[in-house]
Amino acid sequence: GNILNTNHSMISLGHAEKLKEKMKVITLLSLMLALPLSVMAQQRKSEFPLHLEMSLGMGTKHKQIQPYEAAVDINYSLTPRLSIHAIGEFDNIVPKNGITDDYNNSFSLGGGIGYVISPADKKDPSIFELRAAVTSATSSGMTKHTTYRAGLYYYCPRRILNIQPLVGVGYMAKDFRADGMKTYHGAFLSIGVRF
Repeated sequence: GNILNTNHSMISLGHAEKLKEKMKVITLLSLMLALPLSVMAQQRKSEFPLHLEMSLGMGTKHKQIQPYEAAVDINYSLTPRLSIHAIGEFDNIVPKNGITDDYNNSFSLGGGIGYVISPADKKDPSIFELRAAVTSATSSGMTKHTTYRAGLYYYCPRRILNIQPLVGVGYMAKDFRADGMKTYHGAFLSIGVRF
């Protein structure tokens, strides 16, 4: 059977608390980074093309598992269309029975590249950007894996409190290292904010 299946009948309270603490830490760090970045971006919009993004994502079910992610992406625009990305994300791999434990979780680091295929103009302020990224889990547990992702992202330069909504859709693969864990393939949806 799938090694993710367990005999537990409920989610571990300790695990839930650990995950909650991790999310608090990543949210706090992201907000601490967002404030100075947004101020500098307002002061030097043409000279300081650095952005911070925070997002929550999920993949479709495949091979009896479903991935969920919380990510922070710091990206820098080399040109008005081309950007590079540094990514950190918490992954949670949920098996078909919905039961999770510490071994279902991992933290991944990686990077990517983006290219704006449809820049904003006066008639349409929407921006569409193609992105490709690779991240690798830093832990050595059963769910150690490398994630490959390619997708289309939408955001709009019209800001509310200097924040842009961000939506991404595309394809994701997770290559697991553990024996018995098959490679995951699926579509993903990501929703977040961009500073």
